[in-house]
Amino acid sequence: GVRERALAAVALVVSGGESASDGAETLSRLGGAALPYVLAQFDALGPDARGRVALSLAPIARRMGIGAGADLDAPEDDIPF
Repeated sequence: GVRERALAAVALVVSGGESASDGAETLSRLGGAALPYVLAQFDALGPDARGRVALSLAPIARRMGIGAGADLDAPEDDIPF
């Protein structure tokens, strides 16, 4: 289901390794359906991991019409989204 796929994708993004881009791509494909599960994990993540996950959500924000161009290219800009 979406929950399991979203949480697995977050784990890949948090790992920061080569598979992080696969996790980010999965989150982008899952879109807004992943948000309830991903956002619930934010408090449990450290600042660096939270930033990586936030950056991976930028494509979803853009599709939702939130931010444009470079507005979502830095973790501190993505976290409010």
